[in-house]
Amino acid sequence: MTSTIRNIQFRGTVEVDGFAEHYHLLNVNAATNVAISSAIRPDGEEMPLHRIKQFPGTERHNKQFVIEESVFDGINNDNRNAISVIDGEGIEIKKNSL
Repeated sequence: MTSTIRNIQFRGTVEVDGFAEHYHLLNVNAATNVAISSAIRPDGEEMPLHRIKQFPGTERHNKQFVIEESVFDGINNDNRNAISVIDGEGIEIKKNSL
């Protein structure tokens, strides 16, 4: 079963507050079978896919992830990546635009 996030517009505060490294519009941890489609990220804040340790000695990773047909058109040029994949397996990023 895949969980899907579709037709959503993310709005951050970078235009007013400025860039901050750990302000995320979407932060996904230890997820499996997720699709993000037709999302619009107009602000220059990142959407990271991270790994996280949930229990001592046990790591859970992002698996089977698709990000497609989305727009990442930041409002300024002083920010970081639109998508950061820190750790994952079966990650597809396709048909997106800047």
